[in-house]
Amino acid sequence: MENFSPTQSEYNEQVINLEDLQDDTVLPQELINLLNKQSFNGTLNEENDENERNSNQIGSSLENNSCNVSETSSDSLNCDTNNNLATIKSNTTSISSLTSGNTNQENETIVHDEESYDQFEADLKPKNESTIKRTHLINLIYELYDLGNQNVAPENKNEVFRVPRILVESFMEKLPPGKNLKNSILLTWKKRFFRLNSIGELHVFDIDSKTGAFKERPDEIYNLMGGKAEFDQNKIISLDDGRGSYMVFRCCAGVEDSDQLFSKWKQEIEQQIVDRSECLWVQPNQPLTLNQGHVTKDRNVLIIDIGTCSIRAGLFDQEPKLPKLFVPTVCSKDPNQNRLKVGFDAFDFLLGSSAPSTIDLRKSISSWCLTSSNGQLIFPLKNRNGIEKLNVEVESIESIISYVVDNLNINSENTEILIITSHKLTDRLNTQYLNYLLSGESYNFKSATLINQSLMSLYSYNANIGIIANLGEKIDVIPICNGMPFQNGVSNLAYGGSCMSEFLNFYISRGHVSYVNDIEQFFVRYIKEKSCYTALNYQEELTKYPNDSKKFKLEMTGRANELKKLEFPESARFRAVEGLFNPEIWGLDGQGLHKLIYKAIQSSSMDLRREMARNIYLCGGMSQIPGLKERLELELKKLLPVTIKVKVNRSEYSYHSAYLGAFKFIQQPEYEKILITRDEWCQEKSNCLKKWRCI
Repeated sequence: MENFSPTQSEYNEQVINLEDLQDDTVLPQELINLLNKQSFNGTLNEENDENERNSNQIGSSLENNSCNVSETSSDSLNCDTNNNLATIKSNTTSISSLTSGNTNQENETIVHDEESYDQFEADLKPKNESTIKRTHLINLIYELYDLGNQNVAPENKNEVFRVPRILVESFMEKLPPGKNLKNSILLTWKKRFFRLNSIGELHVFDIDSKTGAFKERPDEIYNLMGGKAEFDQNKIISLDDGRGSYMVFRCCAGVEDSDQLFSKWKQEIEQQIVDRSECLWVQPNQPLTLNQGHVTKDRNVLIIDIGTCSIRAGLFDQEPKLPKLFVPTVCSKDPNQNRLKVGFDAFDFLLGSSAPSTIDLRKSISSWCLTSSNGQLIFPLKNRNGIEKLNVEVESIESIISYVVDNLNINSENTEILIITSHKLTDRLNTQYLNYLLSGESYNFKSATLINQSLMSLYSYNANIGIIANLGEKIDVIPICNGMPFQNGVSNLAYGGSCMSEFLNFYISRGHVSYVNDIEQFFVRYIKEKSCYTALNYQEELTKYPNDSKKFKLEMTGRANELKKLEFPESARFRAVEGLFNPEIWGLDGQGLHKLIYKAIQSSSMDLRREMARNIYLCGGMSQIPGLKERLELELKKLLPVTIKVKVNRSEYSYHSAYLGAFKFIQQPEYEKILITRDEWCQEKSNCLKKWRCI
């Protein structure tokens, strides 16, 4: 087990603790200021015996120096600083020698010239400069939330994926489900109507016994993408969709041109069994694929995705767009106006006239900014003080909604609202939010819907069955089939990206820069997103970097390019990520991500496990880490039988998958079933919440 807790023995600078001085000791202010500069991150651990001895020596020396100072007249101590500069420098040098463990008189050097004095001050500073301008800090946060060119439309999707067209259709004969040519002695062929469309869906319609016409809705639907097909010389077609479904059908007996019909079916099926599922995923600036049951009418819907770290918001469109509003999930209290500021506005105190021109990252920023006079930062969905239970700041969430409505100029009376939440909320919280949205006291939306992030992510992949691994500040693994989760396979972990950041921060702190408070965590997040990757073979990768000798230099880009290079061990780039598979590296006792997904697969019924294994979908910020998809497939193949195909899917836009999935969901009949209208809420109140208990 790797231990990433920093030990004081790793620090190569000693600290002078002013608390060791006698109460009646009088020292010049310049000496006190200089002593303070020797501490870069607090006092050393008192349990360290060697440092205790050094501290005693320092204290003894300071007492002697104090006596020398006190022998002089009080007038000389209060006179011009230049008169005592030589004495102060002499005392400082003596103390520095004791701190370094050099107690021999021959090694002590008296500093008398100004140049050497300045050099001594420079040596006390950390190797990496950590004092930055406040505008640089804000620029780095803007860089994290800059969508750049991602809203540029990618290569146009083929029109067949926009509106699926019929490739071939005819009456055919099929065997009952579960029957095939090898295990059936008596072949009972049933006449059905078959239709194959351009997105690989084979629809089978039952036939009305009275009229002989096929019914309006299909009785069975098979997805052929990624499946297998066999063609018999007797014009029999055997299909295996690779998800546990198997079907055999043939051309009807006595049909004219049966050879030509069989050739047509064979040609189209061979094209459709090629796996092109990525073409069906929801992408920005691409028309939605209109599957069975789509509602194509235009709607005025405000979509708000409130995640642990980020807020995404925008209006529904037939062509999905990346969020128009993309800001951090952070609020700050404005004491002058008694209201909350949201997003980038929450950092106004860093740019105000009262803010310092520079911020020393070795000292807690909170000592200045998190006060009643300057404002208090609030992270409404982050766990605090080690508490794993979800804490929701209701006032903050309401302020977030108001912030979005104001910035997008929304008229609530003719707008529906869909709010995506990172966790399932209690009935009490749902009631509070619906009162806020529908009662008319604050807003008067036409309808409101609150829905889970993971379910929306599944819609972004145009799938109705699969396992969603939501990898953000927290980790959620949820197996879903037709909108219903398998509760036995659900895993909700209160850690994830937060633990990765702590581990990475430990390695960064070896360079004498430690990011300890909430604002500084944006630096760690930036470093994590720009440098971390997943090792396909962890032990083999470790051998490439013995003793952490090789260093990695991170170049800041975009708005953050004004910050200086940051240097830390190269191995930290993949060690921090390895905790996803081996949580003991993070100091946690739990199962790795691959085992949580395996648990989700096993929780489903036997006939669904094959389909679950090939429909694993990644979403969230950590899903963008290079190599994660490939490593996850390797680990799952070790756990599952070789006959089961494992496929982990990750969209280019998995960072925004829940938001993009909402565009797909709004056009589904399920959306109409669960939305709560303004009139329904006024009449039934909390009784309306039963609509949401099935999702």
